[in-house]
Amino acid sequence: MIGVLIEHRDEAISWQTILSKTTGNRAKIWMTLVHFVNFGLVEQVGKGRRNQPFKYQLGEGIQESDFDQIEPKFLSLDAEGKKKRQELRQKKKQEALQQREQEVQTKRLRSAAAPEMSMSSPQSITGGITNPLLVK
Repeated sequence: MIGVLIEHRDEAISWQTILSKTTGNRAKIWMTLVHFVNFGLVEQVGKGRRNQPFKYQLGEGIQESDFDQIEPKFLSLDAEGKKKRQELRQKKKQEALQQREQEVQTKRLRSAAAPEMSMSSPQSITGGITNPLLVK
């Protein structure tokens, strides 16, 4: 949605225009737009009445870098945000996979380092101590 607002920097655009150029859930798009208006990044123009609908445009002096302060959940409603979100998911998956591989490797090393006990004689199990009643 940020891309749409920046693309129409010099003109006020309607809610329908924003909806048509943005992908995602309508409620989330609306919530994001309201958040931008409350945060002062976007100005709401018009009276919201018949023949005077609300229109939205970037505030004066607002640059693309000003949107860096916004929470990530509001940045994911345009194609660029979707791409960033997918990259973050992929990175998290790779980190989780690497962590699992490290855990498996440490388990293998621990099992290889553990002393093996042979079950060949009762003395090896009891550590050399035998019960005199069982010995013939």
